[in-house]
Amino acid sequence: MEMLFKLPEGKPPFIGVVFDTVEEAMLNKDLLEMKTSKFSIMKESYDLHKLSFRLISDNPINIRLYNNIKMDLKAFKAWRGCSHRQLNFGHVVMVSNKPEVVRIDKKLFVLKIDMFITG
Repeated sequence: MEMLFKLPEGKPPFIGVVFDTVEEAMLNKDLLEMKTSKFSIMKESYDLHKLSFRLISDNPINIRLYNNIKMDLKAFKAWRGCSHRQLNFGHVVMVSNKPEVVRIDKKLFVLKIDMFITG
């Protein structure tokens, strides 16, 4: 697994976890059903090559840990350096060397994140 940071034009910033297979990307798919939840991400720790964070929902209260995910520190700092009021979080797989958001039962695995807490 590794992190993906994107700043798409005209859309909220995107933070994603790239999985090796769609089956692995099914992790935490139940979160897609929490339609009334507000989500936040709390950064736990990072170093030159890895990031750990918690994905938190408020209704119902639920915390999922993404631990020691490989990342590019420069990409993370560039992404973090932009001010974000809202952002999107998703599970991604590589298809023909391009990142593609995973679909689960025809739904994109994308959650709207209301807050990114840096610690």
